[in-house]
Amino acid sequence: MLSGIFQAAAGMKVRLSVHEVIANNLANAGSAGFQREVVSVRSAPVPQAETAGRPRIMSQAAQAPSEFLETLSTADARSGALHDTQSPNDLALDGPGYLVVRTENGVRLVRGGAVRVNARGELSTTSGDPLLAQDGSPIHVGTSTWRIGADGTVTAAGKPLGRLRVVEPTAAPVREGAHLMAAGGIRDVKGGRTRVLQGFLEHSNVDPVREMVDMIAGMRAYEAASRAVAAQDETLQSLMDVVRR
Repeated sequence: MLSGIFQAAAGMKVRLSVHEVIANNLANAGSAGFQREVVSVRSAPVPQAETAGRPRIMSQAAQAPSEFLETLSTADARSGALHDTQSPNDLALDGPGYLVVRTENGVRLVRGGAVRVNARGELSTTSGDPLLAQDGSPIHVGTSTWRIGADGTVTAAGKPLGRLRVVEPTAAPVREGAHLMAAGGIRDVKGGRTRVLQGFLEHSNVDPVREMVDMIAGMRAYEAASRAVAAQDETLQSLMDVVRR
């Protein structure tokens, strides 16, 4: 009986995690370049820290599971729809990959979005983080009018200043905020698979209707698990009352 309560409670915890991810997806449905998060669930061994000190007899009586459910969220890398803004300060990628930026926390990846020239005269995100070229250095445009070609080459006054680096992560990246991604390893996107489009923005790939359907289904599953826990708790309480007599 207790093992059933453990399982139902674990299911409730998973549903809460999924609910938080869906809520974040919906909140960023209008954010340019945002990639929805997808949640997967897997079983993993219970950490030793959670079992250390637990009475052995209680563990056996409760038949506590040796595994627990773990949720993992990864970015859905499918491209969103492209919108022609005709603004030279907007940037989008047509194809797989990310642009590389340098932040105070290290190198990060960004799908695109609004760009500007920071106080140092470097092409950067709206946060002032410089976009990096193939050689890993920022691209200095100063006060000149700049343009970006489909291959990522930045030019000003008719002279090439550098080519934006477009990469793909070698493992699932970790989201930092709405736009930045942290990756353990990256490699260049080869073969012209991705075009850099100036004057475009990429819509998020969030489908609000789908997310709402998933949220409602998750809430119903959570409520069902909650009722199951309550019913088993009442049954256990009744059993204990009988034993006391």
